[in-house]
Amino acid sequence: MTRSLLLTSLLCLSVVATAAADDRRSRSVPDVYALPIEKGGCGGFCTEGRSMYLFQYEGRQLYEVSSSGRLLPRENVSGWYVVDAAVIDGAPIYCSRNRVFRKFAGKIKVNPIPDSEKLISIACDEEEIFLLEAAPKSTIIVLGRKDGRVRRRLQYDGRNPADLVAGDGSLWLLDRGDRCIHRVDRQTGSTTLKFQAGPGVENFTRGLLYRNGELFVHEGDYARLRRVEWKRDGHAIESWSAPLRMAFVQESWNEHDSVTTNVRFWVPVPPTRHTQTVGDVEWSQPPSEMREDRFGQQISYFEGIRIPPGGRHKLTYTVEVTPRAVQYDPPVVPLSALDEIDPDIRGTYLASNRLYQMDDPLVQAAAREARKSVDGSEPEDVRTLIENIADYMVARMTYALDDSWKDAATIAKSNTGSCSEYSFLFSALCRLNKVPTRLVGGIQFGDYAEVHETRGFHRWTEVWFPELGWIPVDVTKIDGAENSLDYEFLFGTPGYFVVVSQGDFDENQLGMAYYILRNYRGGRRKRTTHVEITPVPQPTRKVVRLRN
Repeated sequence: MTRSLLLTSLLCLSVVATAAADDRRSRSVPDVYALPIEKGGCGGFCTEGRSMYLFQYEGRQLYEVSSSGRLLPRENVSGWYVVDAAVIDGAPIYCSRNRVFRKFAGKIKVNPIPDSEKLISIACDEEEIFLLEAAPKSTIIVLGRKDGRVRRRLQYDGRNPADLVAGDGSLWLLDRGDRCIHRVDRQTGSTTLKFQAGPGVENFTRGLLYRNGELFVHEGDYARLRRVEWKRDGHAIESWSAPLRMAFVQESWNEHDSVTTNVRFWVPVPPTRHTQTVGDVEWSQPPSEMREDRFGQQISYFEGIRIPPGGRHKLTYTVEVTPRAVQYDPPVVPLSALDEIDPDIRGTYLASNRLYQMDDPLVQAAAREARKSVDGSEPEDVRTLIENIADYMVARMTYALDDSWKDAATIAKSNTGSCSEYSFLFSALCRLNKVPTRLVGGIQFGDYAEVHETRGFHRWTEVWFPELGWIPVDVTKIDGAENSLDYEFLFGTPGYFVVVSQGDFDENQLGMAYYILRNYRGGRRKRTTHVEITPVPQPTRKVVRLRN
């Protein structure tokens, strides 16, 4: 029997028209499916007609989701390795290594896929079946649904694909390399649209679900399937947002038994900007003065705070903020466009300072080298120039956290540093290549749907891109990209940061600080800073809780 005939008999495929109701967006589709299986213990999310399925890896059990949200056992394939599942014409089909298989009359029927080594996903629509292969190259294998023959092999142009689904005449891929969802042309394999998958897409994420015209992503770390919405605004695509209540807490103690501690604070006020909307800030005590640094950052200044011996002081502000996941697709513009940037922007954000050390010969030599591609060629456009500098940083820097911030010349010698040092050197290299930069400080939070506390303070860089303005490039996160993970921070932000400051160094205000500047005199001080995150209820948000 030929391979194509074997595949045809194995899959028992026939063309089945999907009901028109399934092609329309259904108002009954929820915003979230809360899963009873945690930490990536399930995947294989798929649908057929009105039915929804998921696969639990432990126990190798395929479940069908009832109309009441109960998981009903559909089929067990104990003893077989499964990475993904689909249901085609009522028959479950499983994807495993270099083969697909199904259970028929109590027996496993296996079909190897020619010239494949590591299949990781299977999906289908009314006409074709799609297999995603991760090795040796990221490839989409397209089979005819009716005859089972291999129609074409498409080379995927992303970084590290994890799962694919079919819907709306397109293929949708979740890429773990940039934590983005890619809409892929089913004839060429090329990405036609890319947007951030949003928070919760981490180590335990298993993929996507397409149901009734809606796309869902698996928040594996939080055991949820979240409906994905996106909207394009020019070269930017927003794909997630949620209102949060943020409480910034600065606690200070005076452990001296006889001397009073005098305290001053400079606290930046979180700004409304392209990645977030910020409400009114409420302070635990009124600021002594509201200030603005030379980059336009609002700062609340506090003085006259006295902590008696053995006493303590607590300063807080609370604010409602709605962070957004945004992905930018910078256009190809010539390097000459850098000379046409507004003179005020160039004058302010191309300048050197004591931390950038742009007159240092080592920093200047690094800037000349960083602009080139790996093959030594010179860039011809602004996007390539910025990507080259980011790649240069990633190839040389090693993350190391200590209690001080070094200047760019020192960093260029040691090739080590924390997020601040990464940002300082990247800014210096960009500015020496005529790319304006500014520093951004923020707070990384965890599960946006749960009350929690965080100390995830972080700093990164934004570049001024012709025709777009300020867009993020976080070389620290990119450098920590295991298997290319975290490339969403190249011209994008996944939404799980709240920005508290933006601009550059103003020695008369925040100086090098980015979330608070403290000044203690006298006594023996002890301090701690944290942020409390509380989700803001959304009455229109529909959550369906699945249960065993």
